[in-house]
Amino acid sequence: MENNEIQPTGAGNFEAWSLTISKKLPEAWNLITRTVDPLLYAGLIELLGSNNRFSKKESVVAPILDDTFNIASLQVKLVYSVPDFANFQGSQEAVMHDQQYLLQKVQQVGTIAWSLNNIIMDTNEGMVTAIFNVPLGV
Repeated sequence: MENNEIQPTGAGNFEAWSLTISKKLPEAWNLITRTVDPLLYAGLIELLGSNNRFSKKESVVAPILDDTFNIASLQVKLVYSVPDFANFQGSQEAVMHDQQYLLQKVQQVGTIAWSLNNIIMDTNEGMVTAIFNVPLGV
């Protein structure tokens, strides 16, 4: 019987990558798609009153490598088009209130370090952007 499976030998990061691919990446992916994104959707629905008043425009995920070339975290960017926010003429305090509201929604995900800088509200273009890092293995 022939074994065609690659067997890692010696130094390197093969085994660390194997664990990352088989366990850590799926856990991080589930956190993004089943927790963070739905929390942002819920927050936008609560602010706007309907899911018909916004749509996801862009979703980007990029690996962040540590100094041993293993994936330490995933950097995520979720962008939502919110036409109601375009050319907003209200106060900056109102914008900050909505930004803070969305931040409070996602802060429920304690494995991610959140700050107000993670939620960007572009009231010229009508966009809400969430940029955050998901550490692997937590």
